[in-house]
Amino acid sequence: MTVLLTADPTRPGQLRPTSTHWWNRLVVAAVGYRLDRALAAGRAPESGRLLALRAQTLVDPATRAGVARRLRAVVAQAQARAAPPRVRGRDLRVPVCAEAVRRSRDQLELLAAGLETPAPVAAGGVAAARVLLSDGMGPLFDRRRADDLERSALAALRQLDLAAL
Repeated sequence: MTVLLTADPTRPGQLRPTSTHWWNRLVVAAVGYRLDRALAAGRAPESGRLLALRAQTLVDPATRAGVARRLRAVVAQAQARAAPPRVRGRDLRVPVCAEAVRRSRDQLELLAAGLETPAPVAAGGVAAARVLLSDGMGPLFDRRRADDLERSALAALRQLDLAAL
């Protein structure tokens, strides 16, 4: 069992200890993407048990390092090729918009560096980086939204809240 601090519905602005169980972690794993989107949109981690559990996972240095590695891999792949590779059979992955990634390389590298900082970061920023990497209709993948990639990477970096340190 884990104990987290969540918002106290009877006393606005106050936190209370909330216990969680193994099944809460199972639910968090099943709906992680939805929770990431909520945190990236600015929802407070302490506003609910599942959000608090997800935030706890996101701010873990190992999770942050994994997201940073994925960002750097996307940049490296985009730099290495001008056109998406031809794949035999079925490949269900959505190809990244390599041109947009190359144009936004500096911002994506800054985001990766922010994720790797040893200082604490806000869960919303890690969630925003994860959403950027996994939303097949987002600016990393959708050529029609490619111009938003730079802005989205910088927004995720701001959400890490590194300036508050």
